[in-house]
Amino acid sequence: MKQRERNKQPSLWVQIARVVLICWLLPVIMMLVVLAWNLQAIVGQRAEESLQRQFATTLQMCTERLDSAVQASRLASYDPTIRDAWLQYRKDGNFAAFYREAKVFLNRQYQSDSRFLYTVFLLPQECGGAALTTV
Repeated sequence: MKQRERNKQPSLWVQIARVVLICWLLPVIMMLVVLAWNLQAIVGQRAEESLQRQFATTLQMCTERLDSAVQASRLASYDPTIRDAWLQYRKDGNFAAFYREAKVFLNRQYQSDSRFLYTVFLLPQECGGAALTTV
């Protein structure tokens, strides 16, 4: 009886299932794995390129904003209003007049400019190292 069981071949159904699994299902699974791998690589590459472009654009915008702020600050630095108020303060020692003149200038110069949220003008140690600010 044991000899019959050994000689017994698998049923036709099992043989067909093996053939389908080996000849059809396995290659399809392998193709899907390769396709998913390639798709993941393409998506990752596109995301990296997009991130690089976005970083370059953001860097350019920040550089332009910073250059613009420096240029506006430079223009205010060479305006004679604060210098004249400072020279007048050095003559008469009236800090309130100097402060008022400088504060009015800073407000006029920067308050309506959307590039500046906050400005600080530092005074030398002669004035106690005070700072004029504009919000």
